[in-house]
Order: sequence, then C-alpha cells, then structure tokens
Amino acid sequence: MVERVPQHKHCLNCDKAIPIDRKYCDEKCEAERERALKAKKRQLQIFYVIMILIFIFALLFSFI
Repeated sequence: MVERVPQHKHCLNCDKAIPIDRKYCDEKCEAERERALKAKKRQLQIFYVIMILIFIFALLFSFI
C-alpha cells in the first residue's frame, strides 16, 4: 500500500513542513529570515564599496 503525504511546502528558514498557503512556520522564523537577509545585503554593500575603493586606488597609483 502506498502512503501519501498531504500537500505541503517547507518553511523558508528552518525547512519544516508547513501548509501550502504559508511561507514560514511562525513569526519567529520570519523575523530570523528577514534579519539574515538584511545582514547579507549589508555585507554585499560593504563588499561593493571596498571593491570600488580598491579599483579607484589602483587607477590612481597606476598613473604615479
């Protein structure tokens, strides 16, 4: 006999099984995911600024 799993999807943060109409299992997971995404976005912004500064300094020192 084949056992069927009810329709579901998984929480975007902790990967628990949740109903189809939700993205997160609870508000705690949603807040945690948002915090992680903000931190990652901030880290990328800092990386881009540092790379631009390195590029500018490399250009300036190549003419000296």
